[in-house]
Amino acid sequence: MVSEPKFKNGIINRITLMDGCAILFIVLAHELEGTDTPDALFLNRYLAVFGLVLFTFSAGLKMSLNHFDEINDRTFLSNYFIKRFVRLYKAYIGYTLLAFVSYFSVLYISTHYLRLGFVDFNEWWGSLGLNELFNTLIGVNFVSAHLWYLVALLVITSVCFSIIYYFNVRALFLFTFPLAIFDIVYWDHLMLQSMVLFKIMAYMPVYIFGIFSGRYLIPHMNTNLFYGLSILFVVIFLFSVAYPESAVFRYDILVYGSTFPLAMLFLSSYLLDLRYIDQLLLVCGNYSFQIYLFHWPLILPVLSRFVLGMLSLNYFIMPYFVTVLAIVSSIFAYKVVRRMRLNILFE
Repeated sequence: MVSEPKFKNGIINRITLMDGCAILFIVLAHELEGTDTPDALFLNRYLAVFGLVLFTFSAGLKMSLNHFDEINDRTFLSNYFIKRFVRLYKAYIGYTLLAFVSYFSVLYISTHYLRLGFVDFNEWWGSLGLNELFNTLIGVNFVSAHLWYLVALLVITSVCFSIIYYFNVRALFLFTFPLAIFDIVYWDHLMLQSMVLFKIMAYMPVYIFGIFSGRYLIPHMNTNLFYGLSILFVVIFLFSVAYPESAVFRYDILVYGSTFPLAMLFLSSYLLDLRYIDQLLLVCGNYSFQIYLFHWPLILPVLSRFVLGMLSLNYFIMPYFVTVLAIVSSIFAYKVVRRMRLNILFE
């Protein structure tokens, strides 16, 4: 077992490593999507949820830890929210524009010259209209569908900060209970009405739990309690594997959002002792936001089609190799864009 002083030290590295695991899960989930191998069918049930749960919890946790004494200050909240809004929505719009130009060019060349078999350019271009442009502004992105998460996180932040601003942070924590009940009761209805709205409501308790953990659990929790919560996550996870139609899997975002992040924080103490693995995950964590932006819609799909399709390297290990290659390529692409100073569009 990890000693208590060791566990309480280096929280920044543990959070960074957790972000690295999150982006690894998300990129791998996108790579395995649509694959019907046994490992893919199993992992696809968990990877995306695990990754987004970690990201959402981490966002709340970092906000709480970094601004522990300022969280109830209205002036701070106003200034912080403006900065948060600009950062998230600028990234959303800016990267959409950058990705649109790249995606437009690749589809045009693929359709008219190389015949690579991507989405047909003429059909894609003909399907665009004012409705698609409007939907893009509110999170249903026709270029980079994965960017819905930035809009969702922006709405989650807006609601949570409004509650803290007009009341206090304890009112936000109390708000979690009726919010969770609402989610459970209207789970299916929300899914049918709007997937973005559903995900906003489902991931909001995870963000609040991150703030709560940073304010009360992380500063005071001992190793034994973290160890116990990690065991609880393992038990719940194994139960969901054995009974995939149970309520655990049905309400997976809520269930894993309240257990998995703390288990990962505990596990990170061990991962930081693993040479090379810790370095890989820390690099992924430091560039997690950029990797999330850049890996889609071009880098991962193109690499996957090239390796699995054109080269016909359909071995068991190849999707995992493509995932790592896509992460490295995303970091490289970001650095090229930054050197060209085009990062001003989204940073």
